[in-house]
Amino acid sequence: MNDFKILNASNEECGFIDDQIVKYNISKVPFTQEPSFMGLNKVIKNEEGNVIAGILGVLYSLCVKLIVRRPKKIYSSVKD
Repeated sequence: MNDFKILNASNEECGFIDDQIVKYNISKVPFTQEPSFMGLNKVIKNEEGNVIAGILGVLYSLCVKLIVRRPKKIYSSVKD
């Protein structure tokens, strides 16, 4: 039996995997929505208007890809 390892993916590897999933999905079900890809990106802000978390998503051909992230640092919307 082959040995496999589960490792953290680099940004380049994530892009490759995402491209392969989209290619596979297109081969099985044609994209019929316009536009083909629609962003579903949201942020969660505290009372001061600072970003404390976010959800990044893409809707395509009735598939939804979601990435939920909580930044290590709070991002201020206020510029000094």
